[in-house]
Amino acid sequence: MGFSLTAAFAILSISIFVSIEIFSGQILPIIDDFENSNTQMIRRYNDKLETCINITEINVTNNLSNYDYNITIENTGKTVLKTSEINILINGDLQEFQCSDKYVLPLTNSYFIFNNLQYSGNIRFKAITENGIEDYIKIIV
Repeated sequence: MGFSLTAAFAILSISIFVSIEIFSGQILPIIDDFENSNTQMIRRYNDKLETCINITEINVTNNLSNYDYNITIENTGKTVLKTSEINILINGDLQEFQCSDKYVLPLTNSYFIFNNLQYSGNIRFKAITENGIEDYIKIIV
């Protein structure tokens, strides 16, 4: 009876150690990844809350049969925006633009230039930041 008690204790001890090894090797990294992704989600949510833009001005220049548009976007939020991450749609079409600034700092303006476009009449402009905040304006050319 003494040997079977010792054997049972040894089997249970080994099982517990194997279970702890499996738990620490497999489950703990998953918990760590979950914590990291939760931290990133909170950071993105805070960035979204602190982002605000306004299209303040649009200048149109006639270029023979086409038009050049100069759009002024003001960052009225608290986050620094990358101009390369801003998308501007004209009548629903994503357009390439030129901008001399790499970043739109809080409470500053940046100028986005579109050259040689054929849009005229009722034109809708929509600016979208990297975290989904947008502004919309409509003009008649």
